[in-house]
Amino acid sequence: MSATWSSSGRVSPASRPPGACACAPPAPRRSCSRRARASGGAYTYTPMGAEDARAELARPLEDALFFAGEATNADGHAATVHGAIETGYRAAGQLGDALIQ
Repeated sequence: MSATWSSSGRVSPASRPPGACACAPPAPRRSCSRRARASGGAYTYTPMGAEDARAELARPLEDALFFAGEATNADGHAATVHGAIETGYRAAGQLGDALIQ
């Protein structure tokens, strides 16, 4: 079944599978941190005294909001694409566990 998007950004009810979100996804945005003056090719790093910050950023809120991204990786792959992907799998697993409970 293919979704039919209206000009309001909503999916027509006839084409929406049961339980599917009626909202259109936001338009994608793209940036280049290498050229952005404000970021200077930014990546995250852990300053001295903040060793627990990544684990704290990764902590779910009330088993309803789950965080992922390289800044939440406390397993040695912080500031890397690999770390971001790893944390996506972690957050997906946390969500799955929360849904099962």
